[in-house]
Amino acid sequence: MSKNDLFTMTPQDYAGVLVDPPAHVHKHSRGRLLIVAGSAQYPGAALLTALGAARSGAGYITLATAQQVVPIAQTNLLTVPVVGLATDDSEMIALEAEGRIEELAKNADALVIGPGIGGGDETAEMVRRVVVASTIPTVIDADGINAFIGHTDRMLEAKASLILTPHEGERARLGVSTDDLVSETCIVVAKGPTTTITDRMRTIKDATGPSSLATAGTGDVLSGIIGALLCQGIDPYLAAATGVRLHSTAALIAIEDLTANCLIATDVIDYLPDAFRILKEGGAYA
Repeated sequence: MSKNDLFTMTPQDYAGVLVDPPAHVHKHSRGRLLIVAGSAQYPGAALLTALGAARSGAGYITLATAQQVVPIAQTNLLTVPVVGLATDDSEMIALEAEGRIEELAKNADALVIGPGIGGGDETAEMVRRVVVASTIPTVIDADGINAFIGHTDRMLEAKASLILTPHEGERARLGVSTDDLVSETCIVVAKGPTTTITDRMRTIKDATGPSSLATAGTGDVLSGIIGALLCQGIDPYLAAATGVRLHSTAALIAIEDLTANCLIATDVIDYLPDAFRILKEGGAYA
């Protein structure tokens, strides 16, 4: 297979990824996910990412977020421990939080970083340092992607597998093509009417996502889904592709009940169990 050959996943392939947990597992052996997300301005992004991950099979999730978000997160995330991080004058995660995040990552199997963290200079440098230092598969989304504007070369320093999930605007702001971003360790999930999942060897074009997904917060949910699959030991490319299909399938089922006009991000989370059931049975929803 040459670089970027068009690749197809069959319903049976998705079913093969989404196997039931083996007997006698415990919460830590089902995968530990660290999420670094949220700021005083965008607390909801942290919650949506964590809830998307919790509905997608992660055994143990830790949310590390701006200190100002902690009371909101603790009230709404009953199964997720919440760690408050130091913030700067704009109430975004400060550069000094880098060390604490890296300590937390030592007890995680995968990392999601970026949703709702804001665009401050300190925060952006924190993201770059954490990503470069990470030794676990890492999903970079939203402001985490924006942190690399003018610094895409820093991604090449990463030791771990990276999954970037940019929408069209974020790709444009980075100023480089998807092909330029893809490397031996970097997978790009280019979100849009047709979402393209690309690594050095394969490209999947997934057009199953409805236009109703173009609403605030759905990308945060997708990051949580992919992160949950990653922390369970699923191959990063398969985790990205399967996460995209679960996300779109949940949305398609939801709009049957709610209409395309009324879908919001939390609805995608609510319908994830139905999406899992369909994909695990080797089916498709269209």
